[in-house]
Amino acid sequence: MVTLREITRDNWFAVARLQVTEEQSRLFTAPVVFWLAESKYETGFRPVAVYEDETPVGFAVYVVHEDGTGEIEAVMIDQRHQGRGHGRAAMEQLVGRLRDRYGCREAVLSHRTANYPAARLYESMGFRALGGEEGVVVRRLAL
Repeated sequence: MVTLREITRDNWFAVARLQVTEEQSRLFTAPVVFWLAESKYETGFRPVAVYEDETPVGFAVYVVHEDGTGEIEAVMIDQRHQGRGHGRAAMEQLVGRLRDRYGCREAVLSHRTANYPAARLYESMGFRALGGEEGVVVRRLAL
């Protein structure tokens, strides 16, 4: 079972050590430890660990904006745990949290155009492309 958990003094180090494959690191330019540090200084960043039972398998960061929009800043599954549905499960948990806990009316996210697995996942969940800048696609999902 996949769940989202808060980052605490008991799990932060294990979460910070999670990483993607070397090839994927070209698409994910910031390691987890960067997101953890940034979340301490950027207003509204909410980092969470993705757990399978009692094992941290991934990481995500989201923001809830005052206009009722939830923004998913980052989602990653550790290289040792990929291909088992954890990414989809984490996204479903994030979308549900934005809708149910925070009352968000929409969720937005962006990803690199070359990140084809992410594009397929987001499209299959109903995220629609809005455009974006060079090399980046912005997507929106009505909640």
